Amino acid sequence: MERRIITSFFLIFLIQPLYIPAKEKIKTEELDLVRVLPAKEEKVYFKTTPFIAVDDSGNVYAVDNRVHTVYKLDQSGRLIQKIGRKGQGPGDLELPSRICVDKDKVFVSDNRAISTFDIKGNFLNRFRKFRLITSIAVFQNTVLLAEPTSDRLISAYGFNGMKLNSFGQKYKIDYSIYNNWPKDHVDQMINRGKIVCSENFIFFISESFGDIFKYNEKGELMFMKKMEDIDFIENRRNLIFKAGGEINRKGYYVLKGKDLGYFINDAFYLKGKIYLLLSENYLLFSKGNMSNAEVWQIDEDSLEIEKKISFIITEKNKSNKIYPRGLAIRESENNNLLYYMSYYDDKKGDFLIGLFKKS
Repeated sequence: MERRIITSFFLIFLIQPLYIPAKEKIKTEELDLVRVLPAKEEKVYFKTTPFIAVDDSGNVYAVDNRVHTVYKLDQSGRLIQKIGRKGQGPGDLELPSRICVDKDKVFVSDNRAISTFDIKGNFLNRFRKFRLITSIAVFQNTVLLAEPTSDRLISAYGFNGMKLNSFGQKYKIDYSIYNNWPKDHVDQMINRGKIVCSENFIFFISESFGDIFKYNEKGELMFMKKMEDIDFIENRRNLIFKAGGEINRKGYYVLKGKDLGYFINDAFYLKGKIYLLLSENYLLFSKGNMSNAEVWQIDEDSLEIEKKISFIITEKNKSNKIYPRGLAIRESENNNLLYYMSYYDDKKGDFLIGLFKKS
């Protein structure tokens, strides 16, 4: 009798539907444009969409690749100073792009080297680089560079340029499916990424797939979060790892299928959160227009998307088409978050930096 009761209970348990909690819907939040930088009276006009950074005082550093200069602006968009000029000597810059501000130092990557300036713009040091870099960060007095054509995802250098370490396993690639593509070109496309750092950890975010790799101070992989269940990312994985590429009639390197290019334009870390700025290609695909720019806020422990943030720019009740590039975030005196985003305004034909906050 006891055995029958146990068996019956077991059968009832088996035929009961398994309850799986529904995945919590990702929150969305909209930010309004507060101010455009530079201030009009400064008559500073960017020649391209700048990469940006902010310091602890709220000053904004904008790298203009076309004029080989970093513009330092205060919170109101007034010009404080220009850092660097075109040239190859100490303190000069040649096609600068990536920038990182760490405490009292400013690190700028250009076509040839990593240059270091103090917070007042005085030149301190420079060391050569020999590969393309897609991101620069500072972690515990070490300069970290994302070098997609290197043997590892991340290379670590001392401030004097001495290489200290390299780490991060690159994606496994079947190079044979890329007809006539140089190996470095394939690596550059697939292993591009952004680096952000907390006090104790280093994060590498894939520009092509949004995957996040979390490393400790020794460069050991602690956790990896793969972006899944997102149609255009899965489409890209199939194109890159299964279909491959070829050279078209015009001599361009193309994938064997429709692809929208990179979708992580920039990344930023602040107080336990990672913020990913999405590119125009992703927005064009997902929304059918370019009325917004979007950021994904990700928890540094779970590496799950917590919410999506839209940057709204309107003029005469119509949304402008914008093309984002750089992202920087800081806290205001009342603990509200201020978001700085550089972008190209298609309607105005201007390269700008917008200051946004929650209304």
